[in-house]
Amino acid sequence: MIRFIAYHTGYVENCTVAVMVYQCGFFGHLGYASVKEAWLEFTKDIYAKYFDDVLSVRIPTNDCCKTASMLGSGHNSAEMREKYRVCEKCNTELKERPFDAEEFMDYFSNLRKDTCDSYGDAEDTSSRNLCWWPFWTKDFIGASKEQILYLGEYAELTLLNALYELHPELITEKEKYRGHSSDWELIKQNIKPNI
Repeated sequence: MIRFIAYHTGYVENCTVAVMVYQCGFFGHLGYASVKEAWLEFTKDIYAKYFDDVLSVRIPTNDCCKTASMLGSGHNSAEMREKYRVCEKCNTELKERPFDAEEFMDYFSNLRKDTCDSYGDAEDTSSRNLCWWPFWTKDFIGASKEQILYLGEYAELTLLNALYELHPELITEKEKYRGHSSDWELIKQNIKPNI
């Protein structure tokens, strides 16, 4: 039963020193029976958070459009995002922000720099009630290795590979040639990497 996800981002010399830990027990989940299910649910959580924090902010066309692009972003409902799709001042339709793999991996890697305040909503997003919680992980200290999915480095690529399995429509021509994570290949087989 997987109850904790602990990971480092970056590769070799760029690998983060501090580990980031998430737990699922805070929201009442007892854990996940398989390694793959745990990582895919975690991937869904991070993508939903990324969507609200980054992709829902539309690209302003003119200076007056900046207010509308921000009003329609974040954890507002889909109706609110639709309402602010057009600038109220110049009536220009704001462009949707396209998915960017590098930006997604950077977003994920930089979550470890957040504080409780800057992390934002950790309970839900506009599209999902979150399963994994990044705070108050005192239960992690006494957890057995069987309860922990640990990635020793480059967790952002493993996350991206899982996201592409969940959302193959996000894969661009350029992304077809990106390397694959050996950790993801193990996780797909329900094998824990790096233990």
